[in-house]
Amino acid sequence: MNRRRWSSAFVLGIVNVAAFFLMLDLVTGIRLLSDNPLCRCIAPAGLITALVGGALAFAQRDFGRIMGYAVLADIGVALVAFGTHTAAGLSAALFVIFLRTFGLGLMSMGLALAARSAR
Repeated sequence: MNRRRWSSAFVLGIVNVAAFFLMLDLVTGIRLLSDNPLCRCIAPAGLITALVGGALAFAQRDFGRIMGYAVLADIGVALVAFGTHTAAGLSAALFVIFLRTFGLGLMSMGLALAARSAR
């Protein structure tokens, strides 16, 4: 059980950061992608993602599922910030991504310690 929490924290934290940086590199590095009208849909898609993640997390009772839906909502918030196409929006998106990574690690450690002391 303990390994599952650590692996989910790794997948939800580190892998998503790498995917976000890949998206950032592609959108900023390729001129065709930054001029594409689909890039203007990033902020509304992020808003929908944040709302759906929050609504689905509200209906869950399992803590692991709540953690997963919270990550979905955080990704939506980061996409909204990234979709503003400003330096402040990019800084806010990176800040949200890094905070989520540290928060998931701390949450997994706390859950592991609580489960160990409950035995």
